Amino acid sequence: MSAIPSSSQSHRSAHRPTSGPPSSSSGSAQRRTKVKGAKDKKRPARAGALRDVTNSHTNSLSHSQTRKKPRSEAQTPICASSEQEDALEGMILDEGFFDWRPSPESTPLKPKLGRIPSGVKDEGRENSFSTPGGREMKQEKEVKLEEEKTDEDVKRLLEGAEHWDWGDMLSSPVKAEPLLKLELGEKLFRDPCTRCVVESSTVTSGKREQHVQARIDHTSSRILLILRDDWSFLPLHAGDTLNVHAPLLPPPSTHSPDLPTIVVSASQGMVVHHPDVLLPPTMVSTASQCTRKPLVSALLRSSPQGGEGGAKVVLWGNLLHEVVQRCMTASAPPTSGAAHAWTPDLIDHHLRSVLYSRTGVEGCFRAGVTVDEALSELRRRSSGLIEFSKRFMRAEPSSDGVLKVDAQEGETWLALRRTRGVEEDVWSPSWGLKGKVDASVQVSLSTPKAGFFDSRTKGERQVRKGTMPFEIKTGRPGRGVEHRAQTMLYTLLLGERYEEEIPSGLLYYTQSAEVIQVSAKRNELRALLMARNDLAEWTMGQNDGEAREQAIEVELGDVEEMAFLPEPLDDPWSCGKCYALDGCMLYRRTHDPLPVPSDMEDLFVQKTSHISSRQATFFRTWERLVSLEENDMNRFRAELWTMTAQARESAGRCFADMVVIPLREEDKRFLEGDRKIHTHTARFVKRATITQRGETLLNGHISVGDPVVVSADPGLLALARGFVLSLSPDAVVLGLDHAVDEEALKELPIKDVADLVWRIDKDELSTGISRLRDNLAQLFYASGDERRRSLVVDLDPPTFASNPAFDPSELSSALNAPQRTAIAKVAAAKDYALILGMPGTGKTSTIAEIIRMLVRQGKSVLLTSYTHSAVDTILLRLGEVDFDVLRLGNTDKVHPDLKKYTLAARPQATTVQQLENQLLLPPVVATTCLSIDHPLFARRKNRAARKGGLDVSLFRRLSDAHPEAVVDLTLQYRMNEDIMLLSNRLIYNDRLQCGSEETARRSLVLKDKSPLAALHTGGPCDGCWLEALLDERCKAVFVDTDLLPARDSRVGDLVQNEIEASIVAQLANVLIACGLRPMDIGILSLYRQQIKLISHLLRSAPGVEILTADRSQGRDKECILISMVRSNETGELGELLKDWRRLNVSFTRARSKLVIVGSRNTLGGTLLMREFFDLMTEKGWIYALKPGAHLLHAEQLGCPSLPPMLKRLSEEPENENEERKSGTPPKKVKVEAHSLSPAKRAILSDIINAL
Repeated sequence: MSAIPSSSQSHRSAHRPTSGPPSSSSGSAQRRTKVKGAKDKKRPARAGALRDVTNSHTNSLSHSQTRKKPRSEAQTPICASSEQEDALEGMILDEGFFDWRPSPESTPLKPKLGRIPSGVKDEGRENSFSTPGGREMKQEKEVKLEEEKTDEDVKRLLEGAEHWDWGDMLSSPVKAEPLLKLELGEKLFRDPCTRCVVESSTVTSGKREQHVQARIDHTSSRILLILRDDWSFLPLHAGDTLNVHAPLLPPPSTHSPDLPTIVVSASQGMVVHHPDVLLPPTMVSTASQCTRKPLVSALLRSSPQGGEGGAKVVLWGNLLHEVVQRCMTASAPPTSGAAHAWTPDLIDHHLRSVLYSRTGVEGCFRAGVTVDEALSELRRRSSGLIEFSKRFMRAEPSSDGVLKVDAQEGETWLALRRTRGVEEDVWSPSWGLKGKVDASVQVSLSTPKAGFFDSRTKGERQVRKGTMPFEIKTGRPGRGVEHRAQTMLYTLLLGERYEEEIPSGLLYYTQSAEVIQVSAKRNELRALLMARNDLAEWTMGQNDGEAREQAIEVELGDVEEMAFLPEPLDDPWSCGKCYALDGCMLYRRTHDPLPVPSDMEDLFVQKTSHISSRQATFFRTWERLVSLEENDMNRFRAELWTMTAQARESAGRCFADMVVIPLREEDKRFLEGDRKIHTHTARFVKRATITQRGETLLNGHISVGDPVVVSADPGLLALARGFVLSLSPDAVVLGLDHAVDEEALKELPIKDVADLVWRIDKDELSTGISRLRDNLAQLFYASGDERRRSLVVDLDPPTFASNPAFDPSELSSALNAPQRTAIAKVAAAKDYALILGMPGTGKTSTIAEIIRMLVRQGKSVLLTSYTHSAVDTILLRLGEVDFDVLRLGNTDKVHPDLKKYTLAARPQATTVQQLENQLLLPPVVATTCLSIDHPLFARRKNRAARKGGLDVSLFRRLSDAHPEAVVDLTLQYRMNEDIMLLSNRLIYNDRLQCGSEETARRSLVLKDKSPLAALHTGGPCDGCWLEALLDERCKAVFVDTDLLPARDSRVGDLVQNEIEASIVAQLANVLIACGLRPMDIGILSLYRQQIKLISHLLRSAPGVEILTADRSQGRDKECILISMVRSNETGELGELLKDWRRLNVSFTRARSKLVIVGSRNTLGGTLLMREFFDLMTEKGWIYALKPGAHLLHAEQLGCPSLPPMLKRLSEEPENENEERKSGTPPKKVKVEAHSLSPAKRAILSDIINAL
């Protein structure tokens, strides 16, 4: 036995260790980094096998008469009896026996023993592994095949032997169809899928085999996996996950005396490497010519536009897809033998309705064509639709609808009986694939009966019915190989979705009336899955978090990453037209400095000569940091299919056991507007009542606005995707892209839709990071903004005009001197200006005035921020203006008072000119940075990324380099002097000032305190805590709960504090009762679970805003109540309470009164909080609640003890940003003695990341 193959053997050697068996102790970092000077090993090309196999399709029709029928895939080994073995003794039979078909010759000529029969020979296999030892490997394969005839193949040759006519067979090698052959539409029967984790792997020294010791996932059971032929080259390492599609042979066997064994070879079984990496078939199919292209496209979300004019091609494709799908679904299914043809009026109606929709007109705007030009082109490209419908839209097949097939004796007739679904988003973790299928259709196929020597069947036909994927292609069949490959892979996806055997798919080009049948044959599928495995391996290498963290721990000059991407194709003609060219060349320049062939030098220079060494290092470093963050964000993705709904619900990332119920009247408000994702609305509740289950939907990570995946439990994954519209303890309302009602599900293999149970998972597959990486790359393209690149990357100083066109007299008289100085700085800026506004200093008012000034100067303004709420806060402050504003983004997340600025509120544009007016004429455009509902970095978890610099904002980078570009706002008009003192003393070195005496003396005066007095009608309340806190002189106070049983508790891996929530709710209720408007009260917490808990307690006061610290930015309230949550005997704080920036945001939202509720003993574990308590003690601003204080008025204020449904207590402390390893003892209270005092830090180095 030898070790895992070196570079001369492995097709992934440039990415894996050179020798030795995999070891879990070595870690993934060892296979992703190397010390400079180590020998670099070249990775052989891997696309050959897929290219050669799929190219065989192009010649299949011309060779249909001589091509042999491949052996059936579904075969189960059976043991022959002793009599059968005696009868076969001495016979020489091989696979050609089963491939034999009647021919004019008297005796069929079969290949010699030991050679690969022509019917199954893979012409591209030898080329796909053209390593230095390729010839020896080929000889080893031939020897191996010869030896296998004496063991494994004999069992297969005897398959179905009990039904053979032995006397007839000895004289004539004619065998009936295999008993387990599956026909179209039959119940799905494939080899079982075993999910396992690799523990060790070795390669035999004789005939090449890879023997893998693996453990069945989530069990302790171990198996032996034997990989032969092409599969033996899989680059396996300890910890890798495999899905093996092959029978499991129980022990003892010839392979192992004690372990169950799975054998996978060229003729049986399939292996899916890294199955949790779900790749789209479109990505796999494009790897046939260049493996690098789909990987670059996936990294940068490159749009496959195909070079010049590509935007138009994408437009035609998108619109025609929708037209064909509408025609297929809008028409009633044919009920008779006559064709259900589409009329010209029907097609033209759908063409116009699609084209004149908002999406269609926007597409024309992007492509630079008029609607009339688009309509003319769409009519030309849809010229084949009428004839297509006449031939194939039938209830039964006829001779008019001849199907173009790969190999068939006689004609095959096709009838498209019914459309089962369109744009189905199918995820298949078993095959490691996911994709949108254009349409799934129910078909009837009529084929000639196979008569062999019996002339009585001549002319007779047989009809088969079933489901097929229907792929719509709007161009010419120039990329036939890729299109066929996609169609083959869609047969696997739909086979799982509908639980049917789908041996082939349909491919239709709209400019013709022909439909092509694409058979999903074993050799082709095997090559496609190998290509998919190769892409998954590269993808895993790019997201190898452990290796990239090591690269950050070590100086960048000492560590060099292994190959980041496969070698490029280096074909000037093909590369010059490739849509991923810019990204490919950028990564070649920055990550993979490969030699450039002479015929590629001009193209390489054209795309990368502008990138300096410093800029290349910048891109490589930040790309690495982005990938680290991406790895953390995606680490839960596999839970959607590897964890049960109940297990994931216990972690707070899923709602399990849900059912759909009719919408309520109040839900109808969500049905308004024009949306791309939210096309259906559904209301879900727990199948059992809340009182029976003792659960609430408020527990967990899922909140309003979060993206979700909806699946039928178990088995039907990701039937719909969308986001949360509303959430209450007993119900959740979702906006979805697909319907989930009974009518929409009737096509799926569900026995009883009425009893269907759903699971709603938080979607971990956000594209925000990919968009961030793409924006980073745009800065480095040759077509990018050179000036902006020099400012951001090279840190060139910004320039300012000496005499700006600026009239100070036009500014609002309410602005103070620092605000006017900041506006003047912006007016003079030619590149950028930085305004550092401390809390309450009028940043929002300053920005609103800057917008007015720039519009007066005739300039256009882009207003952007991380959150929808921050953008809307500024627009609300802008107020009614005499110029137009365009608010882009999801209308469900836009403030109700600002929806008038959205496109959905404007008249539907029916021409490009009208849309141009709507998009280009408004001088102010407002949107979020990443079009997501929360800050990308607000929930950052990866420490290595932070350490590498990912938490350094662009503001900080620029302000540190050029402080002369910064203007400070120091006069604040929000907080009274007591509240301002907290941040001023702890953070700002006393630089913050009250802007007026009125601001400094502000206090909260309640209109009517009689409700407070009414609480004591039953008797005096000695030292009532509510009276003390509502005193007008109490402006800033810390409420200490150490004498109460107010301990934090866990909800899954989230944290809450029920007694603190009750205290805050009681205080809010009495404030409202005493005349304070609910809209003037804000409740903050750093913990999302606490927010949900308090929201439930105050559900009768909807005007009170209850927010996390991150979402409170830009807001201020007369009274702010803060729940600190953490209270435990071990002093466990977690990471959130160590983030002084979030605490600073929370402390500075109040105008007149600030009440902070928490445990002094627990919170005193950090230096910042110790300084905070020292200050509060010095001022006498700490109020200690007496034992039982939380119960005194709880019943009167509507806050009784929480019901059991809202309690899930646990002694284990929780940390929202870190998962503590099992068995780790709780941390003791520890003061950060070596931390620098925040008061000693320079403002520009610290505060800007909280903006």
